[in-house]
Amino acid sequence: MFIGTYNHSIDSKNRMLVPSKVKATLGEAIFVYLSLGFDGNIDMRLESEFNQFVNNINNLLIGSKEARNLTRLILSQTYKIEIDSASRILIPQNLIDKAKIKKDIYIIGTNDRYEIWAKEVYDDFSLNQESTLSDLAEKLLINGI
Repeated sequence: MFIGTYNHSIDSKNRMLVPSKVKATLGEAIFVYLSLGFDGNIDMRLESEFNQFVNNINNLLIGSKEARNLTRLILSQTYKIEIDSASRILIPQNLIDKAKIKKDIYIIGTNDRYEIWAKEVYDDFSLNQESTLSDLAEKLLINGI
């Protein structure tokens, strides 16, 4: 399970140092999968979690046009990235651009993945979400989740 929030930054070569606590949760992994997230962030998953994610999409909407389009959009913007000997990953420029990352980032654990957010984008997002936390919890609990 991936949890926690880490303040970090990327260097001028688009490399992110993987925090030691994050690295510990990745185990012996030498690769991670980076893809564009649904909320303007970058998702970082281990191979097993990424494969499960893709399978879940395919199983949920098996054979549908939406499943094909979603799978196409995700897989065409997914990168298998090596964790180098200095515990850094290189974030592709197109993901940097789409996530509006300048330098400062948050790395956020969300159970099956880490999300990488531009600091400014996440600050805005979380400010708007905190006021609805109780509303979201109530709706999910009413629906049995």
